[in-house]
Amino acid sequence: IKPPEVSVANTSITGLSFTEVNLLFDLNIKNTNNLAIKLQGLDYQLLINDNTFLSGNQNQGIEIAAFADNIVSLPLTLKLVDMYKTITSLINQDTSAYQLDCGLTFDLPVLGATRIPISKKGSVPLPKIPNVSLEGIKLNSLNLAGANLELKLNVKNANAFAVLFNNLNYGLAVNGVNWVQAAAVKGFSLNEKKNQTLTLPLSLNFVQIGSAVYQLLSSNKPLSFKLNGDLNLSVPNLGIPPSTFSFDQSGETSLKK
Repeated sequence: IKPPEVSVANTSITGLSFTEVNLLFDLNIKNTNNLAIKLQGLDYQLLINDNTFLSGNQNQGIEIAAFADNIVSLPLTLKLVDMYKTITSLINQDTSAYQLDCGLTFDLPVLGATRIPISKKGSVPLPKIPNVSLEGIKLNSLNLAGANLELKLNVKNANAFAVLFNNLNYGLAVNGVNWVQAAAVKGFSLNEKKNQTLTLPLSLNFVQIGSAVYQLLSSNKPLSFKLNGDLNLSVPNLGIPPSTFSFDQSGETSLKK
């Protein structure tokens, strides 16, 4: 009786999104004996950048016939939010190294329970949700009836690949007054490691939003703002499907005249 030969037949990324990476490890078991053997269980530990991230055990109960090969698949899901929280250095990385350490335990005649270790190293991409923030507000014209302004939104893509913005909706409140809500920006693409400023026109009607806004725009006081909205993203060439994410920012800004 000889222990079976175990190897990693294939490793693949079966799913990729801005929230998770799905990995699949196919383990090949080759039984070189002239009688059947049984795989009792499988234990695994996945290290990300030398930090233990996932571990577990699986009861298999699979019989491998004499002189036969069997493939046992081990699917693992990496939640990106959990990875960034657990290993903060990943936030600034485009990819992450991993190491899978497995142990396959067999019930062998004469030898009894026998564990065979196996290891596999590789890397996975680390998609990141682009960031949207208020860069500034510029006043172009002001009169007693209303004002014409420009909002400047900064969009940052920290990924090592271009991201397609299918849609971007936003709302802005200043000093507790809604200036704009659910406005849409048409689709655009942002190249890898790039920032882009979106200049968006905004017209205010003081009859609708109140004359106090006129006094605010006439002064040099800082503006307290709240920016929120959602963006629909995809990366077709990497197979990342469209997904919608919300953003929220608050703070103070100065009015540019």
